[in-house]
Amino acid sequence: MVADTIGQLHRVSSFLGVSWAQELLEAAVAESSLKQFRHEYRTLLSHSPWPRGFHGGVKGGPGKWREVFTPQQHDRFWKAAGDVAGRLGYSPDCVPTQHDSLEEGGS
Repeated sequence: MVADTIGQLHRVSSFLGVSWAQELLEAAVAESSLKQFRHEYRTLLSHSPWPRGFHGGVKGGPGKWREVFTPQQHDRFWKAAGDVAGRLGYSPDCVPTQHDSLEEGGS
Protein backbone atom coordinates (compact mmCIF):
# COMPACT_ATOMS: atom_id res chain seq x y z
CA MET A 1 0.00 0.00 0.00
CA VAL A 2 2.89 2.36 0.73
CA ALA A 3 4.47 1.88 -2.69
CA ASP A 4 1.24 2.69 -4.57
CA THR A 5 -1.12 4.28 -2.06
CA ILE A 6 -3.30 6.03 -4.61
CA GLY A 7 -3.60 2.90 -6.74
CA GLN A 8 -4.62 0.89 -3.69
CA LEU A 9 -7.17 3.53 -2.71
CA HIS A 10 -8.65 3.30 -6.22
CA ARG A 11 -8.88 -0.51 -5.84
CA VAL A 12 -10.58 -0.25 -2.44
CA SER A 13 -13.02 2.42 -3.59
CA SER A 14 -13.83 0.39 -6.71
CA PHE A 15 -14.49 -2.68 -4.53
CA LEU A 16 -16.81 -0.57 -2.36
CA GLY A 17 -18.59 0.76 -5.44
CA VAL A 18 -17.55 4.37 -5.02
CA SER A 19 -15.25 6.55 -7.04
CA TRP A 20 -13.04 9.39 -5.92
CA ALA A 21 -11.42 12.08 -8.03
CA GLN A 22 -7.68 11.62 -8.51
CA GLU A 23 -7.06 15.10 -7.08
CA LEU A 24 -9.00 14.25 -3.91
CA LEU A 25 -7.01 11.05 -3.36
CA GLU A 26 -3.72 12.85 -3.95
CA ALA A 27 -4.69 15.54 -1.44
CA ALA A 28 -5.73 12.90 1.13
CA VAL A 29 -2.44 11.05 0.74
CA ALA A 30 -0.43 14.28 1.01
CA GLU A 31 -2.30 15.35 4.16
CA SER A 32 -1.80 11.90 5.73
CA SER A 33 1.94 11.64 5.25
CA LEU A 34 4.40 11.28 8.09
CA LYS A 35 6.10 14.45 6.88
CA GLN A 36 2.79 16.35 7.18
CA PHE A 37 2.11 14.85 10.61
CA ARG A 38 5.53 15.95 11.86
CA HIS A 39 4.98 19.45 10.47
CA GLU A 40 1.59 19.76 12.20
CA TYR A 41 3.02 18.36 15.44
CA ARG A 42 5.85 20.93 15.46
CA THR A 43 3.34 23.69 14.70
CA LEU A 44 1.14 22.61 17.61
CA LEU A 45 4.11 22.41 19.97
CA SER A 46 5.25 25.88 19.01
CA HIS A 47 1.87 27.24 20.15
CA SER A 48 1.65 25.03 23.23
CA PRO A 49 2.21 26.05 26.83
CA TRP A 50 4.44 22.93 26.90
CA PRO A 51 6.79 23.47 23.93
CA ARG A 52 8.89 20.47 24.93
CA GLY A 53 5.80 18.27 25.28
CA PHE A 54 3.56 17.47 28.19
CA HIS A 55 5.36 15.45 30.85
CA GLY A 56 2.57 14.65 33.26
CA GLY A 57 0.13 16.48 35.38
CA VAL A 58 -0.21 17.21 39.03
CA LYS A 59 1.36 14.64 41.31
CA GLY A 60 -0.65 13.42 44.23
CA GLY A 61 -3.09 10.83 45.37
CA PRO A 62 -6.82 10.44 45.71
CA GLY A 63 -8.52 13.72 46.51
CA LYS A 64 -5.60 15.86 45.29
CA TRP A 65 -8.02 17.38 42.77
CA ARG A 66 -9.61 19.32 45.65
CA GLU A 67 -6.36 21.28 46.03
CA VAL A 68 -5.95 21.84 42.31
CA PHE A 69 -9.39 22.35 40.73
CA THR A 70 -11.12 25.67 41.17
CA PRO A 71 -14.89 25.45 41.72
CA GLN A 72 -15.35 26.56 38.10
CA GLN A 73 -13.06 23.78 36.82
CA HIS A 74 -14.93 21.25 38.97
CA ASP A 75 -18.24 22.39 37.45
CA ARG A 76 -16.81 22.27 33.91
CA PHE A 77 -15.49 18.76 34.49
CA TRP A 78 -18.88 17.51 35.64
CA LYS A 79 -20.65 19.18 32.74
CA ALA A 80 -18.22 17.59 30.25
CA ALA A 81 -17.55 14.20 31.82
CA GLY A 82 -20.19 13.74 34.49
CA ASP A 83 -22.13 11.11 32.55
CA VAL A 84 -19.08 8.87 32.20
CA ALA A 85 -17.90 9.51 35.77
CA GLY A 86 -21.40 8.68 37.02
CA ARG A 87 -21.40 5.39 35.11
CA LEU A 88 -18.06 4.62 36.76
CA GLY A 89 -19.65 5.12 40.15
CA TYR A 90 -18.61 8.67 41.04
CA SER A 91 -20.73 11.59 42.14
CA PRO A 92 -19.90 15.31 41.89
CA ASP A 93 -18.29 15.18 45.33
CA CYS A 94 -16.00 12.46 43.86
CA VAL A 95 -16.90 9.82 46.36
CA PRO A 96 -17.63 6.52 44.61
CA THR A 97 -21.36 5.81 44.76
CA GLN A 98 -20.93 2.16 43.77
CA HIS A 99 -18.52 -0.54 44.86
CA ASP A 100 -14.81 -0.15 44.25
CA SER A 101 -13.76 -3.34 42.46
CA LEU A 102 -10.16 -3.10 43.67
CA GLU A 103 -11.17 -3.06 47.33
CA GLU A 104 -13.47 -6.03 46.76
CA GLY A 105 -10.76 -8.12 45.15
CA GLY A 106 -11.74 -7.37 41.57
CA SER A 107 -9.36 -6.43 38.81
